[in-house]
Amino acid sequence: MDIAKSDLVLATAGREKGRLFFVVDVQNEYLLLADGKSRRLEAPKRKKCRHVQRAGAAPEDSAFEASSSAASCLAGSGLYPI
Repeated sequence: MDIAKSDLVLATAGREKGRLFFVVDVQNEYLLLADGKSRRLEAPKRKKCRHVQRAGAAPEDSAFEASSSAASCLAGSGLYPI
């Protein structure tokens, strides 16, 4: 699975199942995920690659630096109502 930083992923396991996240960082078999609402950029969720599914690349203009911006990008994608 080729998941890169700033991709959108869908959680397929755990209490976050069915929710979309941005990939903040990739560390071997783990991903650091944030959605800007429950998981902020300051405290991303650590999840194994096998527990997510790639949902697409982040929009070109979604250079987010703040958690609120990450949340608005996810809401603006039309895939995830926040």
